[in-house]
Amino acid sequence: MQRQIALYVAILFTAVLLLPSVAFAQSVQITEIMYNLEGTDADREWVEIRNTSGSDIDLSAWHLLENDVNHLLSASGDGGTVLAANSYAVIADDPTAFLGDHPGVKALVLDSSFGLSNSGEDLSITDADEVVVDSYTYTPDTGADGDGNSLQLSDGDWIAADPTPGEVNASIAAADSSSSDSRIRMMEPRTEPPDPVGDISIDAGSDVPALAGLPVDLVGTIDGIEERRLDELDYSWSFGNGDDTTGRDVTYVYPYPGSYVATFRVVADDGDIYTDATVVEVLDPAVSIIDVSDDYITIKNTTGRSVDLSGWGLMMGGKAFAFPLHTIHLDDEELTITEDVSGLSGTQATLYFPDGRTANTYKPQAEDSSRSTTVSRRTYTPQADQPVDNQIDSAQSTTTNADQDVSLDDTFAATSDQSAAAMASLQSDRLMGSFWRWGGVLFLLLMIALITAILMRRISRPADDPEVQASRFDINEIKD
Repeated sequence: MQRQIALYVAILFTAVLLLPSVAFAQSVQITEIMYNLEGTDADREWVEIRNTSGSDIDLSAWHLLENDVNHLLSASGDGGTVLAANSYAVIADDPTAFLGDHPGVKALVLDSSFGLSNSGEDLSITDADEVVVDSYTYTPDTGADGDGNSLQLSDGDWIAADPTPGEVNASIAAADSSSSDSRIRMMEPRTEPPDPVGDISIDAGSDVPALAGLPVDLVGTIDGIEERRLDELDYSWSFGNGDDTTGRDVTYVYPYPGSYVATFRVVADDGDIYTDATVVEVLDPAVSIIDVSDDYITIKNTTGRSVDLSGWGLMMGGKAFAFPLHTIHLDDEELTITEDVSGLSGTQATLYFPDGRTANTYKPQAEDSSRSTTVSRRTYTPQADQPVDNQIDSAQSTTTNADQDVSLDDTFAATSDQSAAAMASLQSDRLMGSFWRWGGVLFLLLMIALITAILMRRISRPADDPEVQASRFDINEIKD
């Protein structure tokens, strides 16, 4: 029985340790919708999703929920259904028709039977337990209504732009740096044009803001070459911190804050090399919990720019809360999450990054010892009919004023000096009681040692000692 209990405790302890990573690691986001193509859109509609977590996700039991109708996601060809971390997948009504419109797409292509309404509708992604992971309601008012564009999630907003299936979406123009704090501030784009070489030019993109420890997307573009020849080129990135990788559109995590020059490198089939660079400004993700109560949790952003808290999480008392998509935390602002929203209550809370790592932990501070505290005024009064120990115990359980005894419930607020005096008095009484007890023990031991020494001295006298001989003579006389 004891072994079974120990096993259950070990399993529960392991589950608690793994809870943060389980609660926040799995996240899939709808990033692009092609609902009304130019000409006929029969069998040509598609939806792009992205795995924003730090681990691979098997989508074999997931669904595309369209106007409350579930459409199962299935593999297309040999691509499988596992979506790699920080990668894109395209859910196509007809994978063959989609690949005909977009040959060479590098994203995972999934098959699902659906038809998107040109007048708008609700779209959701549900996991294997039919829990909605992400959702969006599109309308023609947003754009992409038969003009060749698609709806794309860009910097927290939906815009209409040229389709980018399997790639990073188009960017919104940078906000005016003099705008009010109510707008999301972004870094100004690069002013330098890309480096042209011959008929080909490449671009590493605008300067990129990033947070240390969190993924950032780097996208390289090539102009002056036919699209079908793009796969013949070799692409690589040098991240400016001694690390590099291959690929045109990559996702990277800078572990430390700083300014890094990321260089995009392209090698053509004739051996010509083209390069362009961009600056990645990596900031410390300084978002922390500053206050916790039973009713709310308050966090503050001191990063220096706005932070998207999508996928971040809070944990308190064994319960978890994940921030929904597009939760924007403005710079140098406090954000309060109430218990009604999070369902969390307690005195200690932990903030987690989207990949499950701990960002910040809040613990209540110990009260200042200099503050007034509630204590009891205690007076020790010995009683003749009780032992010393009982008298001390009686003194600890009773408080008195000048005239009468009162119970410990009659307490009052005392200053730290009064508290110290009361404690000193009690400790002095304890010390005197201990002194008399140990003094008696020492005196008894001393008497035993003295008696033992006298007896040993008498026994050790030699046989010819006159007192010994006289003693024997007396004994013999008694016997006669």
